[in-house]
Amino acid sequence: MVEFPPLMPSARWFATFLQAYAKGMTVSDSIIFANSDLSSSRDFGRFLILGSQCSPVTLSVAVEGGGRQLRYPDKIMELKLSEHGDWRKNHLKAMEACLGRKPYFPYIFPYLSGIYLDKNLQTLQDFNNEIFKFLFKFILGNINNSEISRFYNNEILGKRGQEVSSDINPEISIFEVISNFGKESLIGFLAMK
Repeated sequence: MVEFPPLMPSARWFATFLQAYAKGMTVSDSIIFANSDLSSSRDFGRFLILGSQCSPVTLSVAVEGGGRQLRYPDKIMELKLSEHGDWRKNHLKAMEACLGRKPYFPYIFPYLSGIYLDKNLQTLQDFNNEIFKFLFKFILGNINNSEISRFYNNEILGKRGQEVSSDINPEISIFEVISNFGKESLIGFLAMK
């Protein structure tokens, strides 16, 4: 079982993670629980961008030994990032082209750029974990699992949920929106209004 999150968690993956976390699981156990629902091990090195500015784009991280290594879940934990090609800059350019005009994108992009350009992140696990930590903190701030539980059990949104959801869609809870998304990456969801 892969113990770290997919490259860019889909909104559906994140909703599954949050539900497990809200029930009192640790972050690590919640990640493992959400991973059990993934349809493909390739999700750890690929993600889908859907944007109004471009056709759907699937981006792949270059790993040593090639992308075929993602077919083997038992090898994913060991994969090292490859510096072959210019995939880091190409990913950033694709995100900017597809999502750059979205109202929330300017808040997200500088942090993602920092993660993408950090050459100290040498394994797929480290890279994915940094992206996940950023998204987790961006959405939830310093909220803990008992506070998340209130989002599912109470009609009144918590403070951080209100802050984020008011910028994205003030009429509904951010957690309801996340639950309704499918394969689109969370970055696409967060960038839109």
